[in-house]
Amino acid sequence: MNLNTFFALILPLLMSTTKCFADNLGLFPKTYISVQESIYSGDKNISFSEGSPGYGLELTVLNEGRTLAPFFSSSISMINSRQSFLDSTTSVSAGFLYYGAEAEAGLIFFPISRRNKGFNAFLSGAGIVGYNFLSIDKNVSLTNIPHNDQSFSAGYSAGLGAEWIVSTDSSRKWTLFSKIEYKSASATLLKKTFSINRGCLSVGIGW
Repeated sequence: MNLNTFFALILPLLMSTTKCFADNLGLFPKTYISVQESIYSGDKNISFSEGSPGYGLELTVLNEGRTLAPFFSSSISMINSRQSFLDSTTSVSAGFLYYGAEAEAGLIFFPISRRNKGFNAFLSGAGIVGYNFLSIDKNVSLTNIPHNDQSFSAGYSAGLGAEWIVSTDSSRKWTLFSKIEYKSASATLLKKTFSINRGCLSVGIGW
């Protein structure tokens, strides 16, 4: 499924579910903030798979629903590491700094109807758009690729997770949560299609 098809399917569903959740307002936490570790995968020279894990922060706003909940999230991440990049046909090892910013829109699905106290498990799926900045150590000699590059990216995410709602006070509810996601995206960086695929572990709180 390509990205256009994904959005064509998910956007009408997001709009139609909002009205269904109106009678549940106030039952669940709506805002989540988490720290995130990302392990990158992909081919040598055209991904971040050789470098260190990336770290970042993610903010998620979740609509209320016992089974389906639309959500929007934004995140920032960075990698400060060393790996090889393809300069024309030559593999060059260099230190680098990467910054990424992403926005996601999608759905969270609770296989068992969500409870307003205790444990809830969920699955998630979303479309992603992002902006990426890559800076290679200027002391490294390059002939065909730039030391700095930036580009937009697009892709999708799929994940699973759990929350533990620890307070059911009528005015405010708190939850601890964790999730594991696979995020697939690509961008045109260093004159090539660069993979930004990774597995992400997030841990945070919601209110």
